[in-house]
Amino acid sequence: LNVDPQRMEDAFSMAIATQLYRGLLRYNTTGDVRADLAESWTESSDHRVFKFKLKKMTFSDGTPITPKHVQMTFARLFRLGASMAGDIDYIDGAKHFRDSQDLSRFGVRPISETEVEFRLAEPSAIFLKQLAVADCAILPILDFKNDADVSAKGAFSGPFKMVDGLKDQKLTIEKWRTDTL
Repeated sequence: LNVDPQRMEDAFSMAIATQLYRGLLRYNTTGDVRADLAESWTESSDHRVFKFKLKKMTFSDGTPITPKHVQMTFARLFRLGASMAGDIDYIDGAKHFRDSQDLSRFGVRPISETEVEFRLAEPSAIFLKQLAVADCAILPILDFKNDADVSAKGAFSGPFKMVDGLKDQKLTIEKWRTDTL
């Protein structure tokens, strides 16, 4: 069992991680993409720039979820070489970032206190669907180089939080907020 959404490799871990962490978007019960941590989003006419306005939400420890968390989450995804990073490597500057760790050209960046922008090198018909998967859950990190198990921080973006850490493949969680969907 691995509850780090960027390191999980099995369906059971994914089911748990989906309850502990949430992304900008999420699939509803009928398979449609809906806003989750995002309040709304816009898409440029060339389908290469997406701007997401975040809801006023916190991690389970009370820390506000910010556009910087979004940027660092996606930077960490590429730094770790997570499998999802290969699927969304059309984010502008992603390949350069993966090789250099230089955020200056990375296509995910905060543009205000409540908005984050994703720039794509090329349009993708499935970009929003990819953002809705568990691998793209927003993590409580402000440094993409943080390799620590994110669950150790005790801050979760989903409706459940870990009460007791993983011991002998057992996990105790509790609901701490109402789910948006």
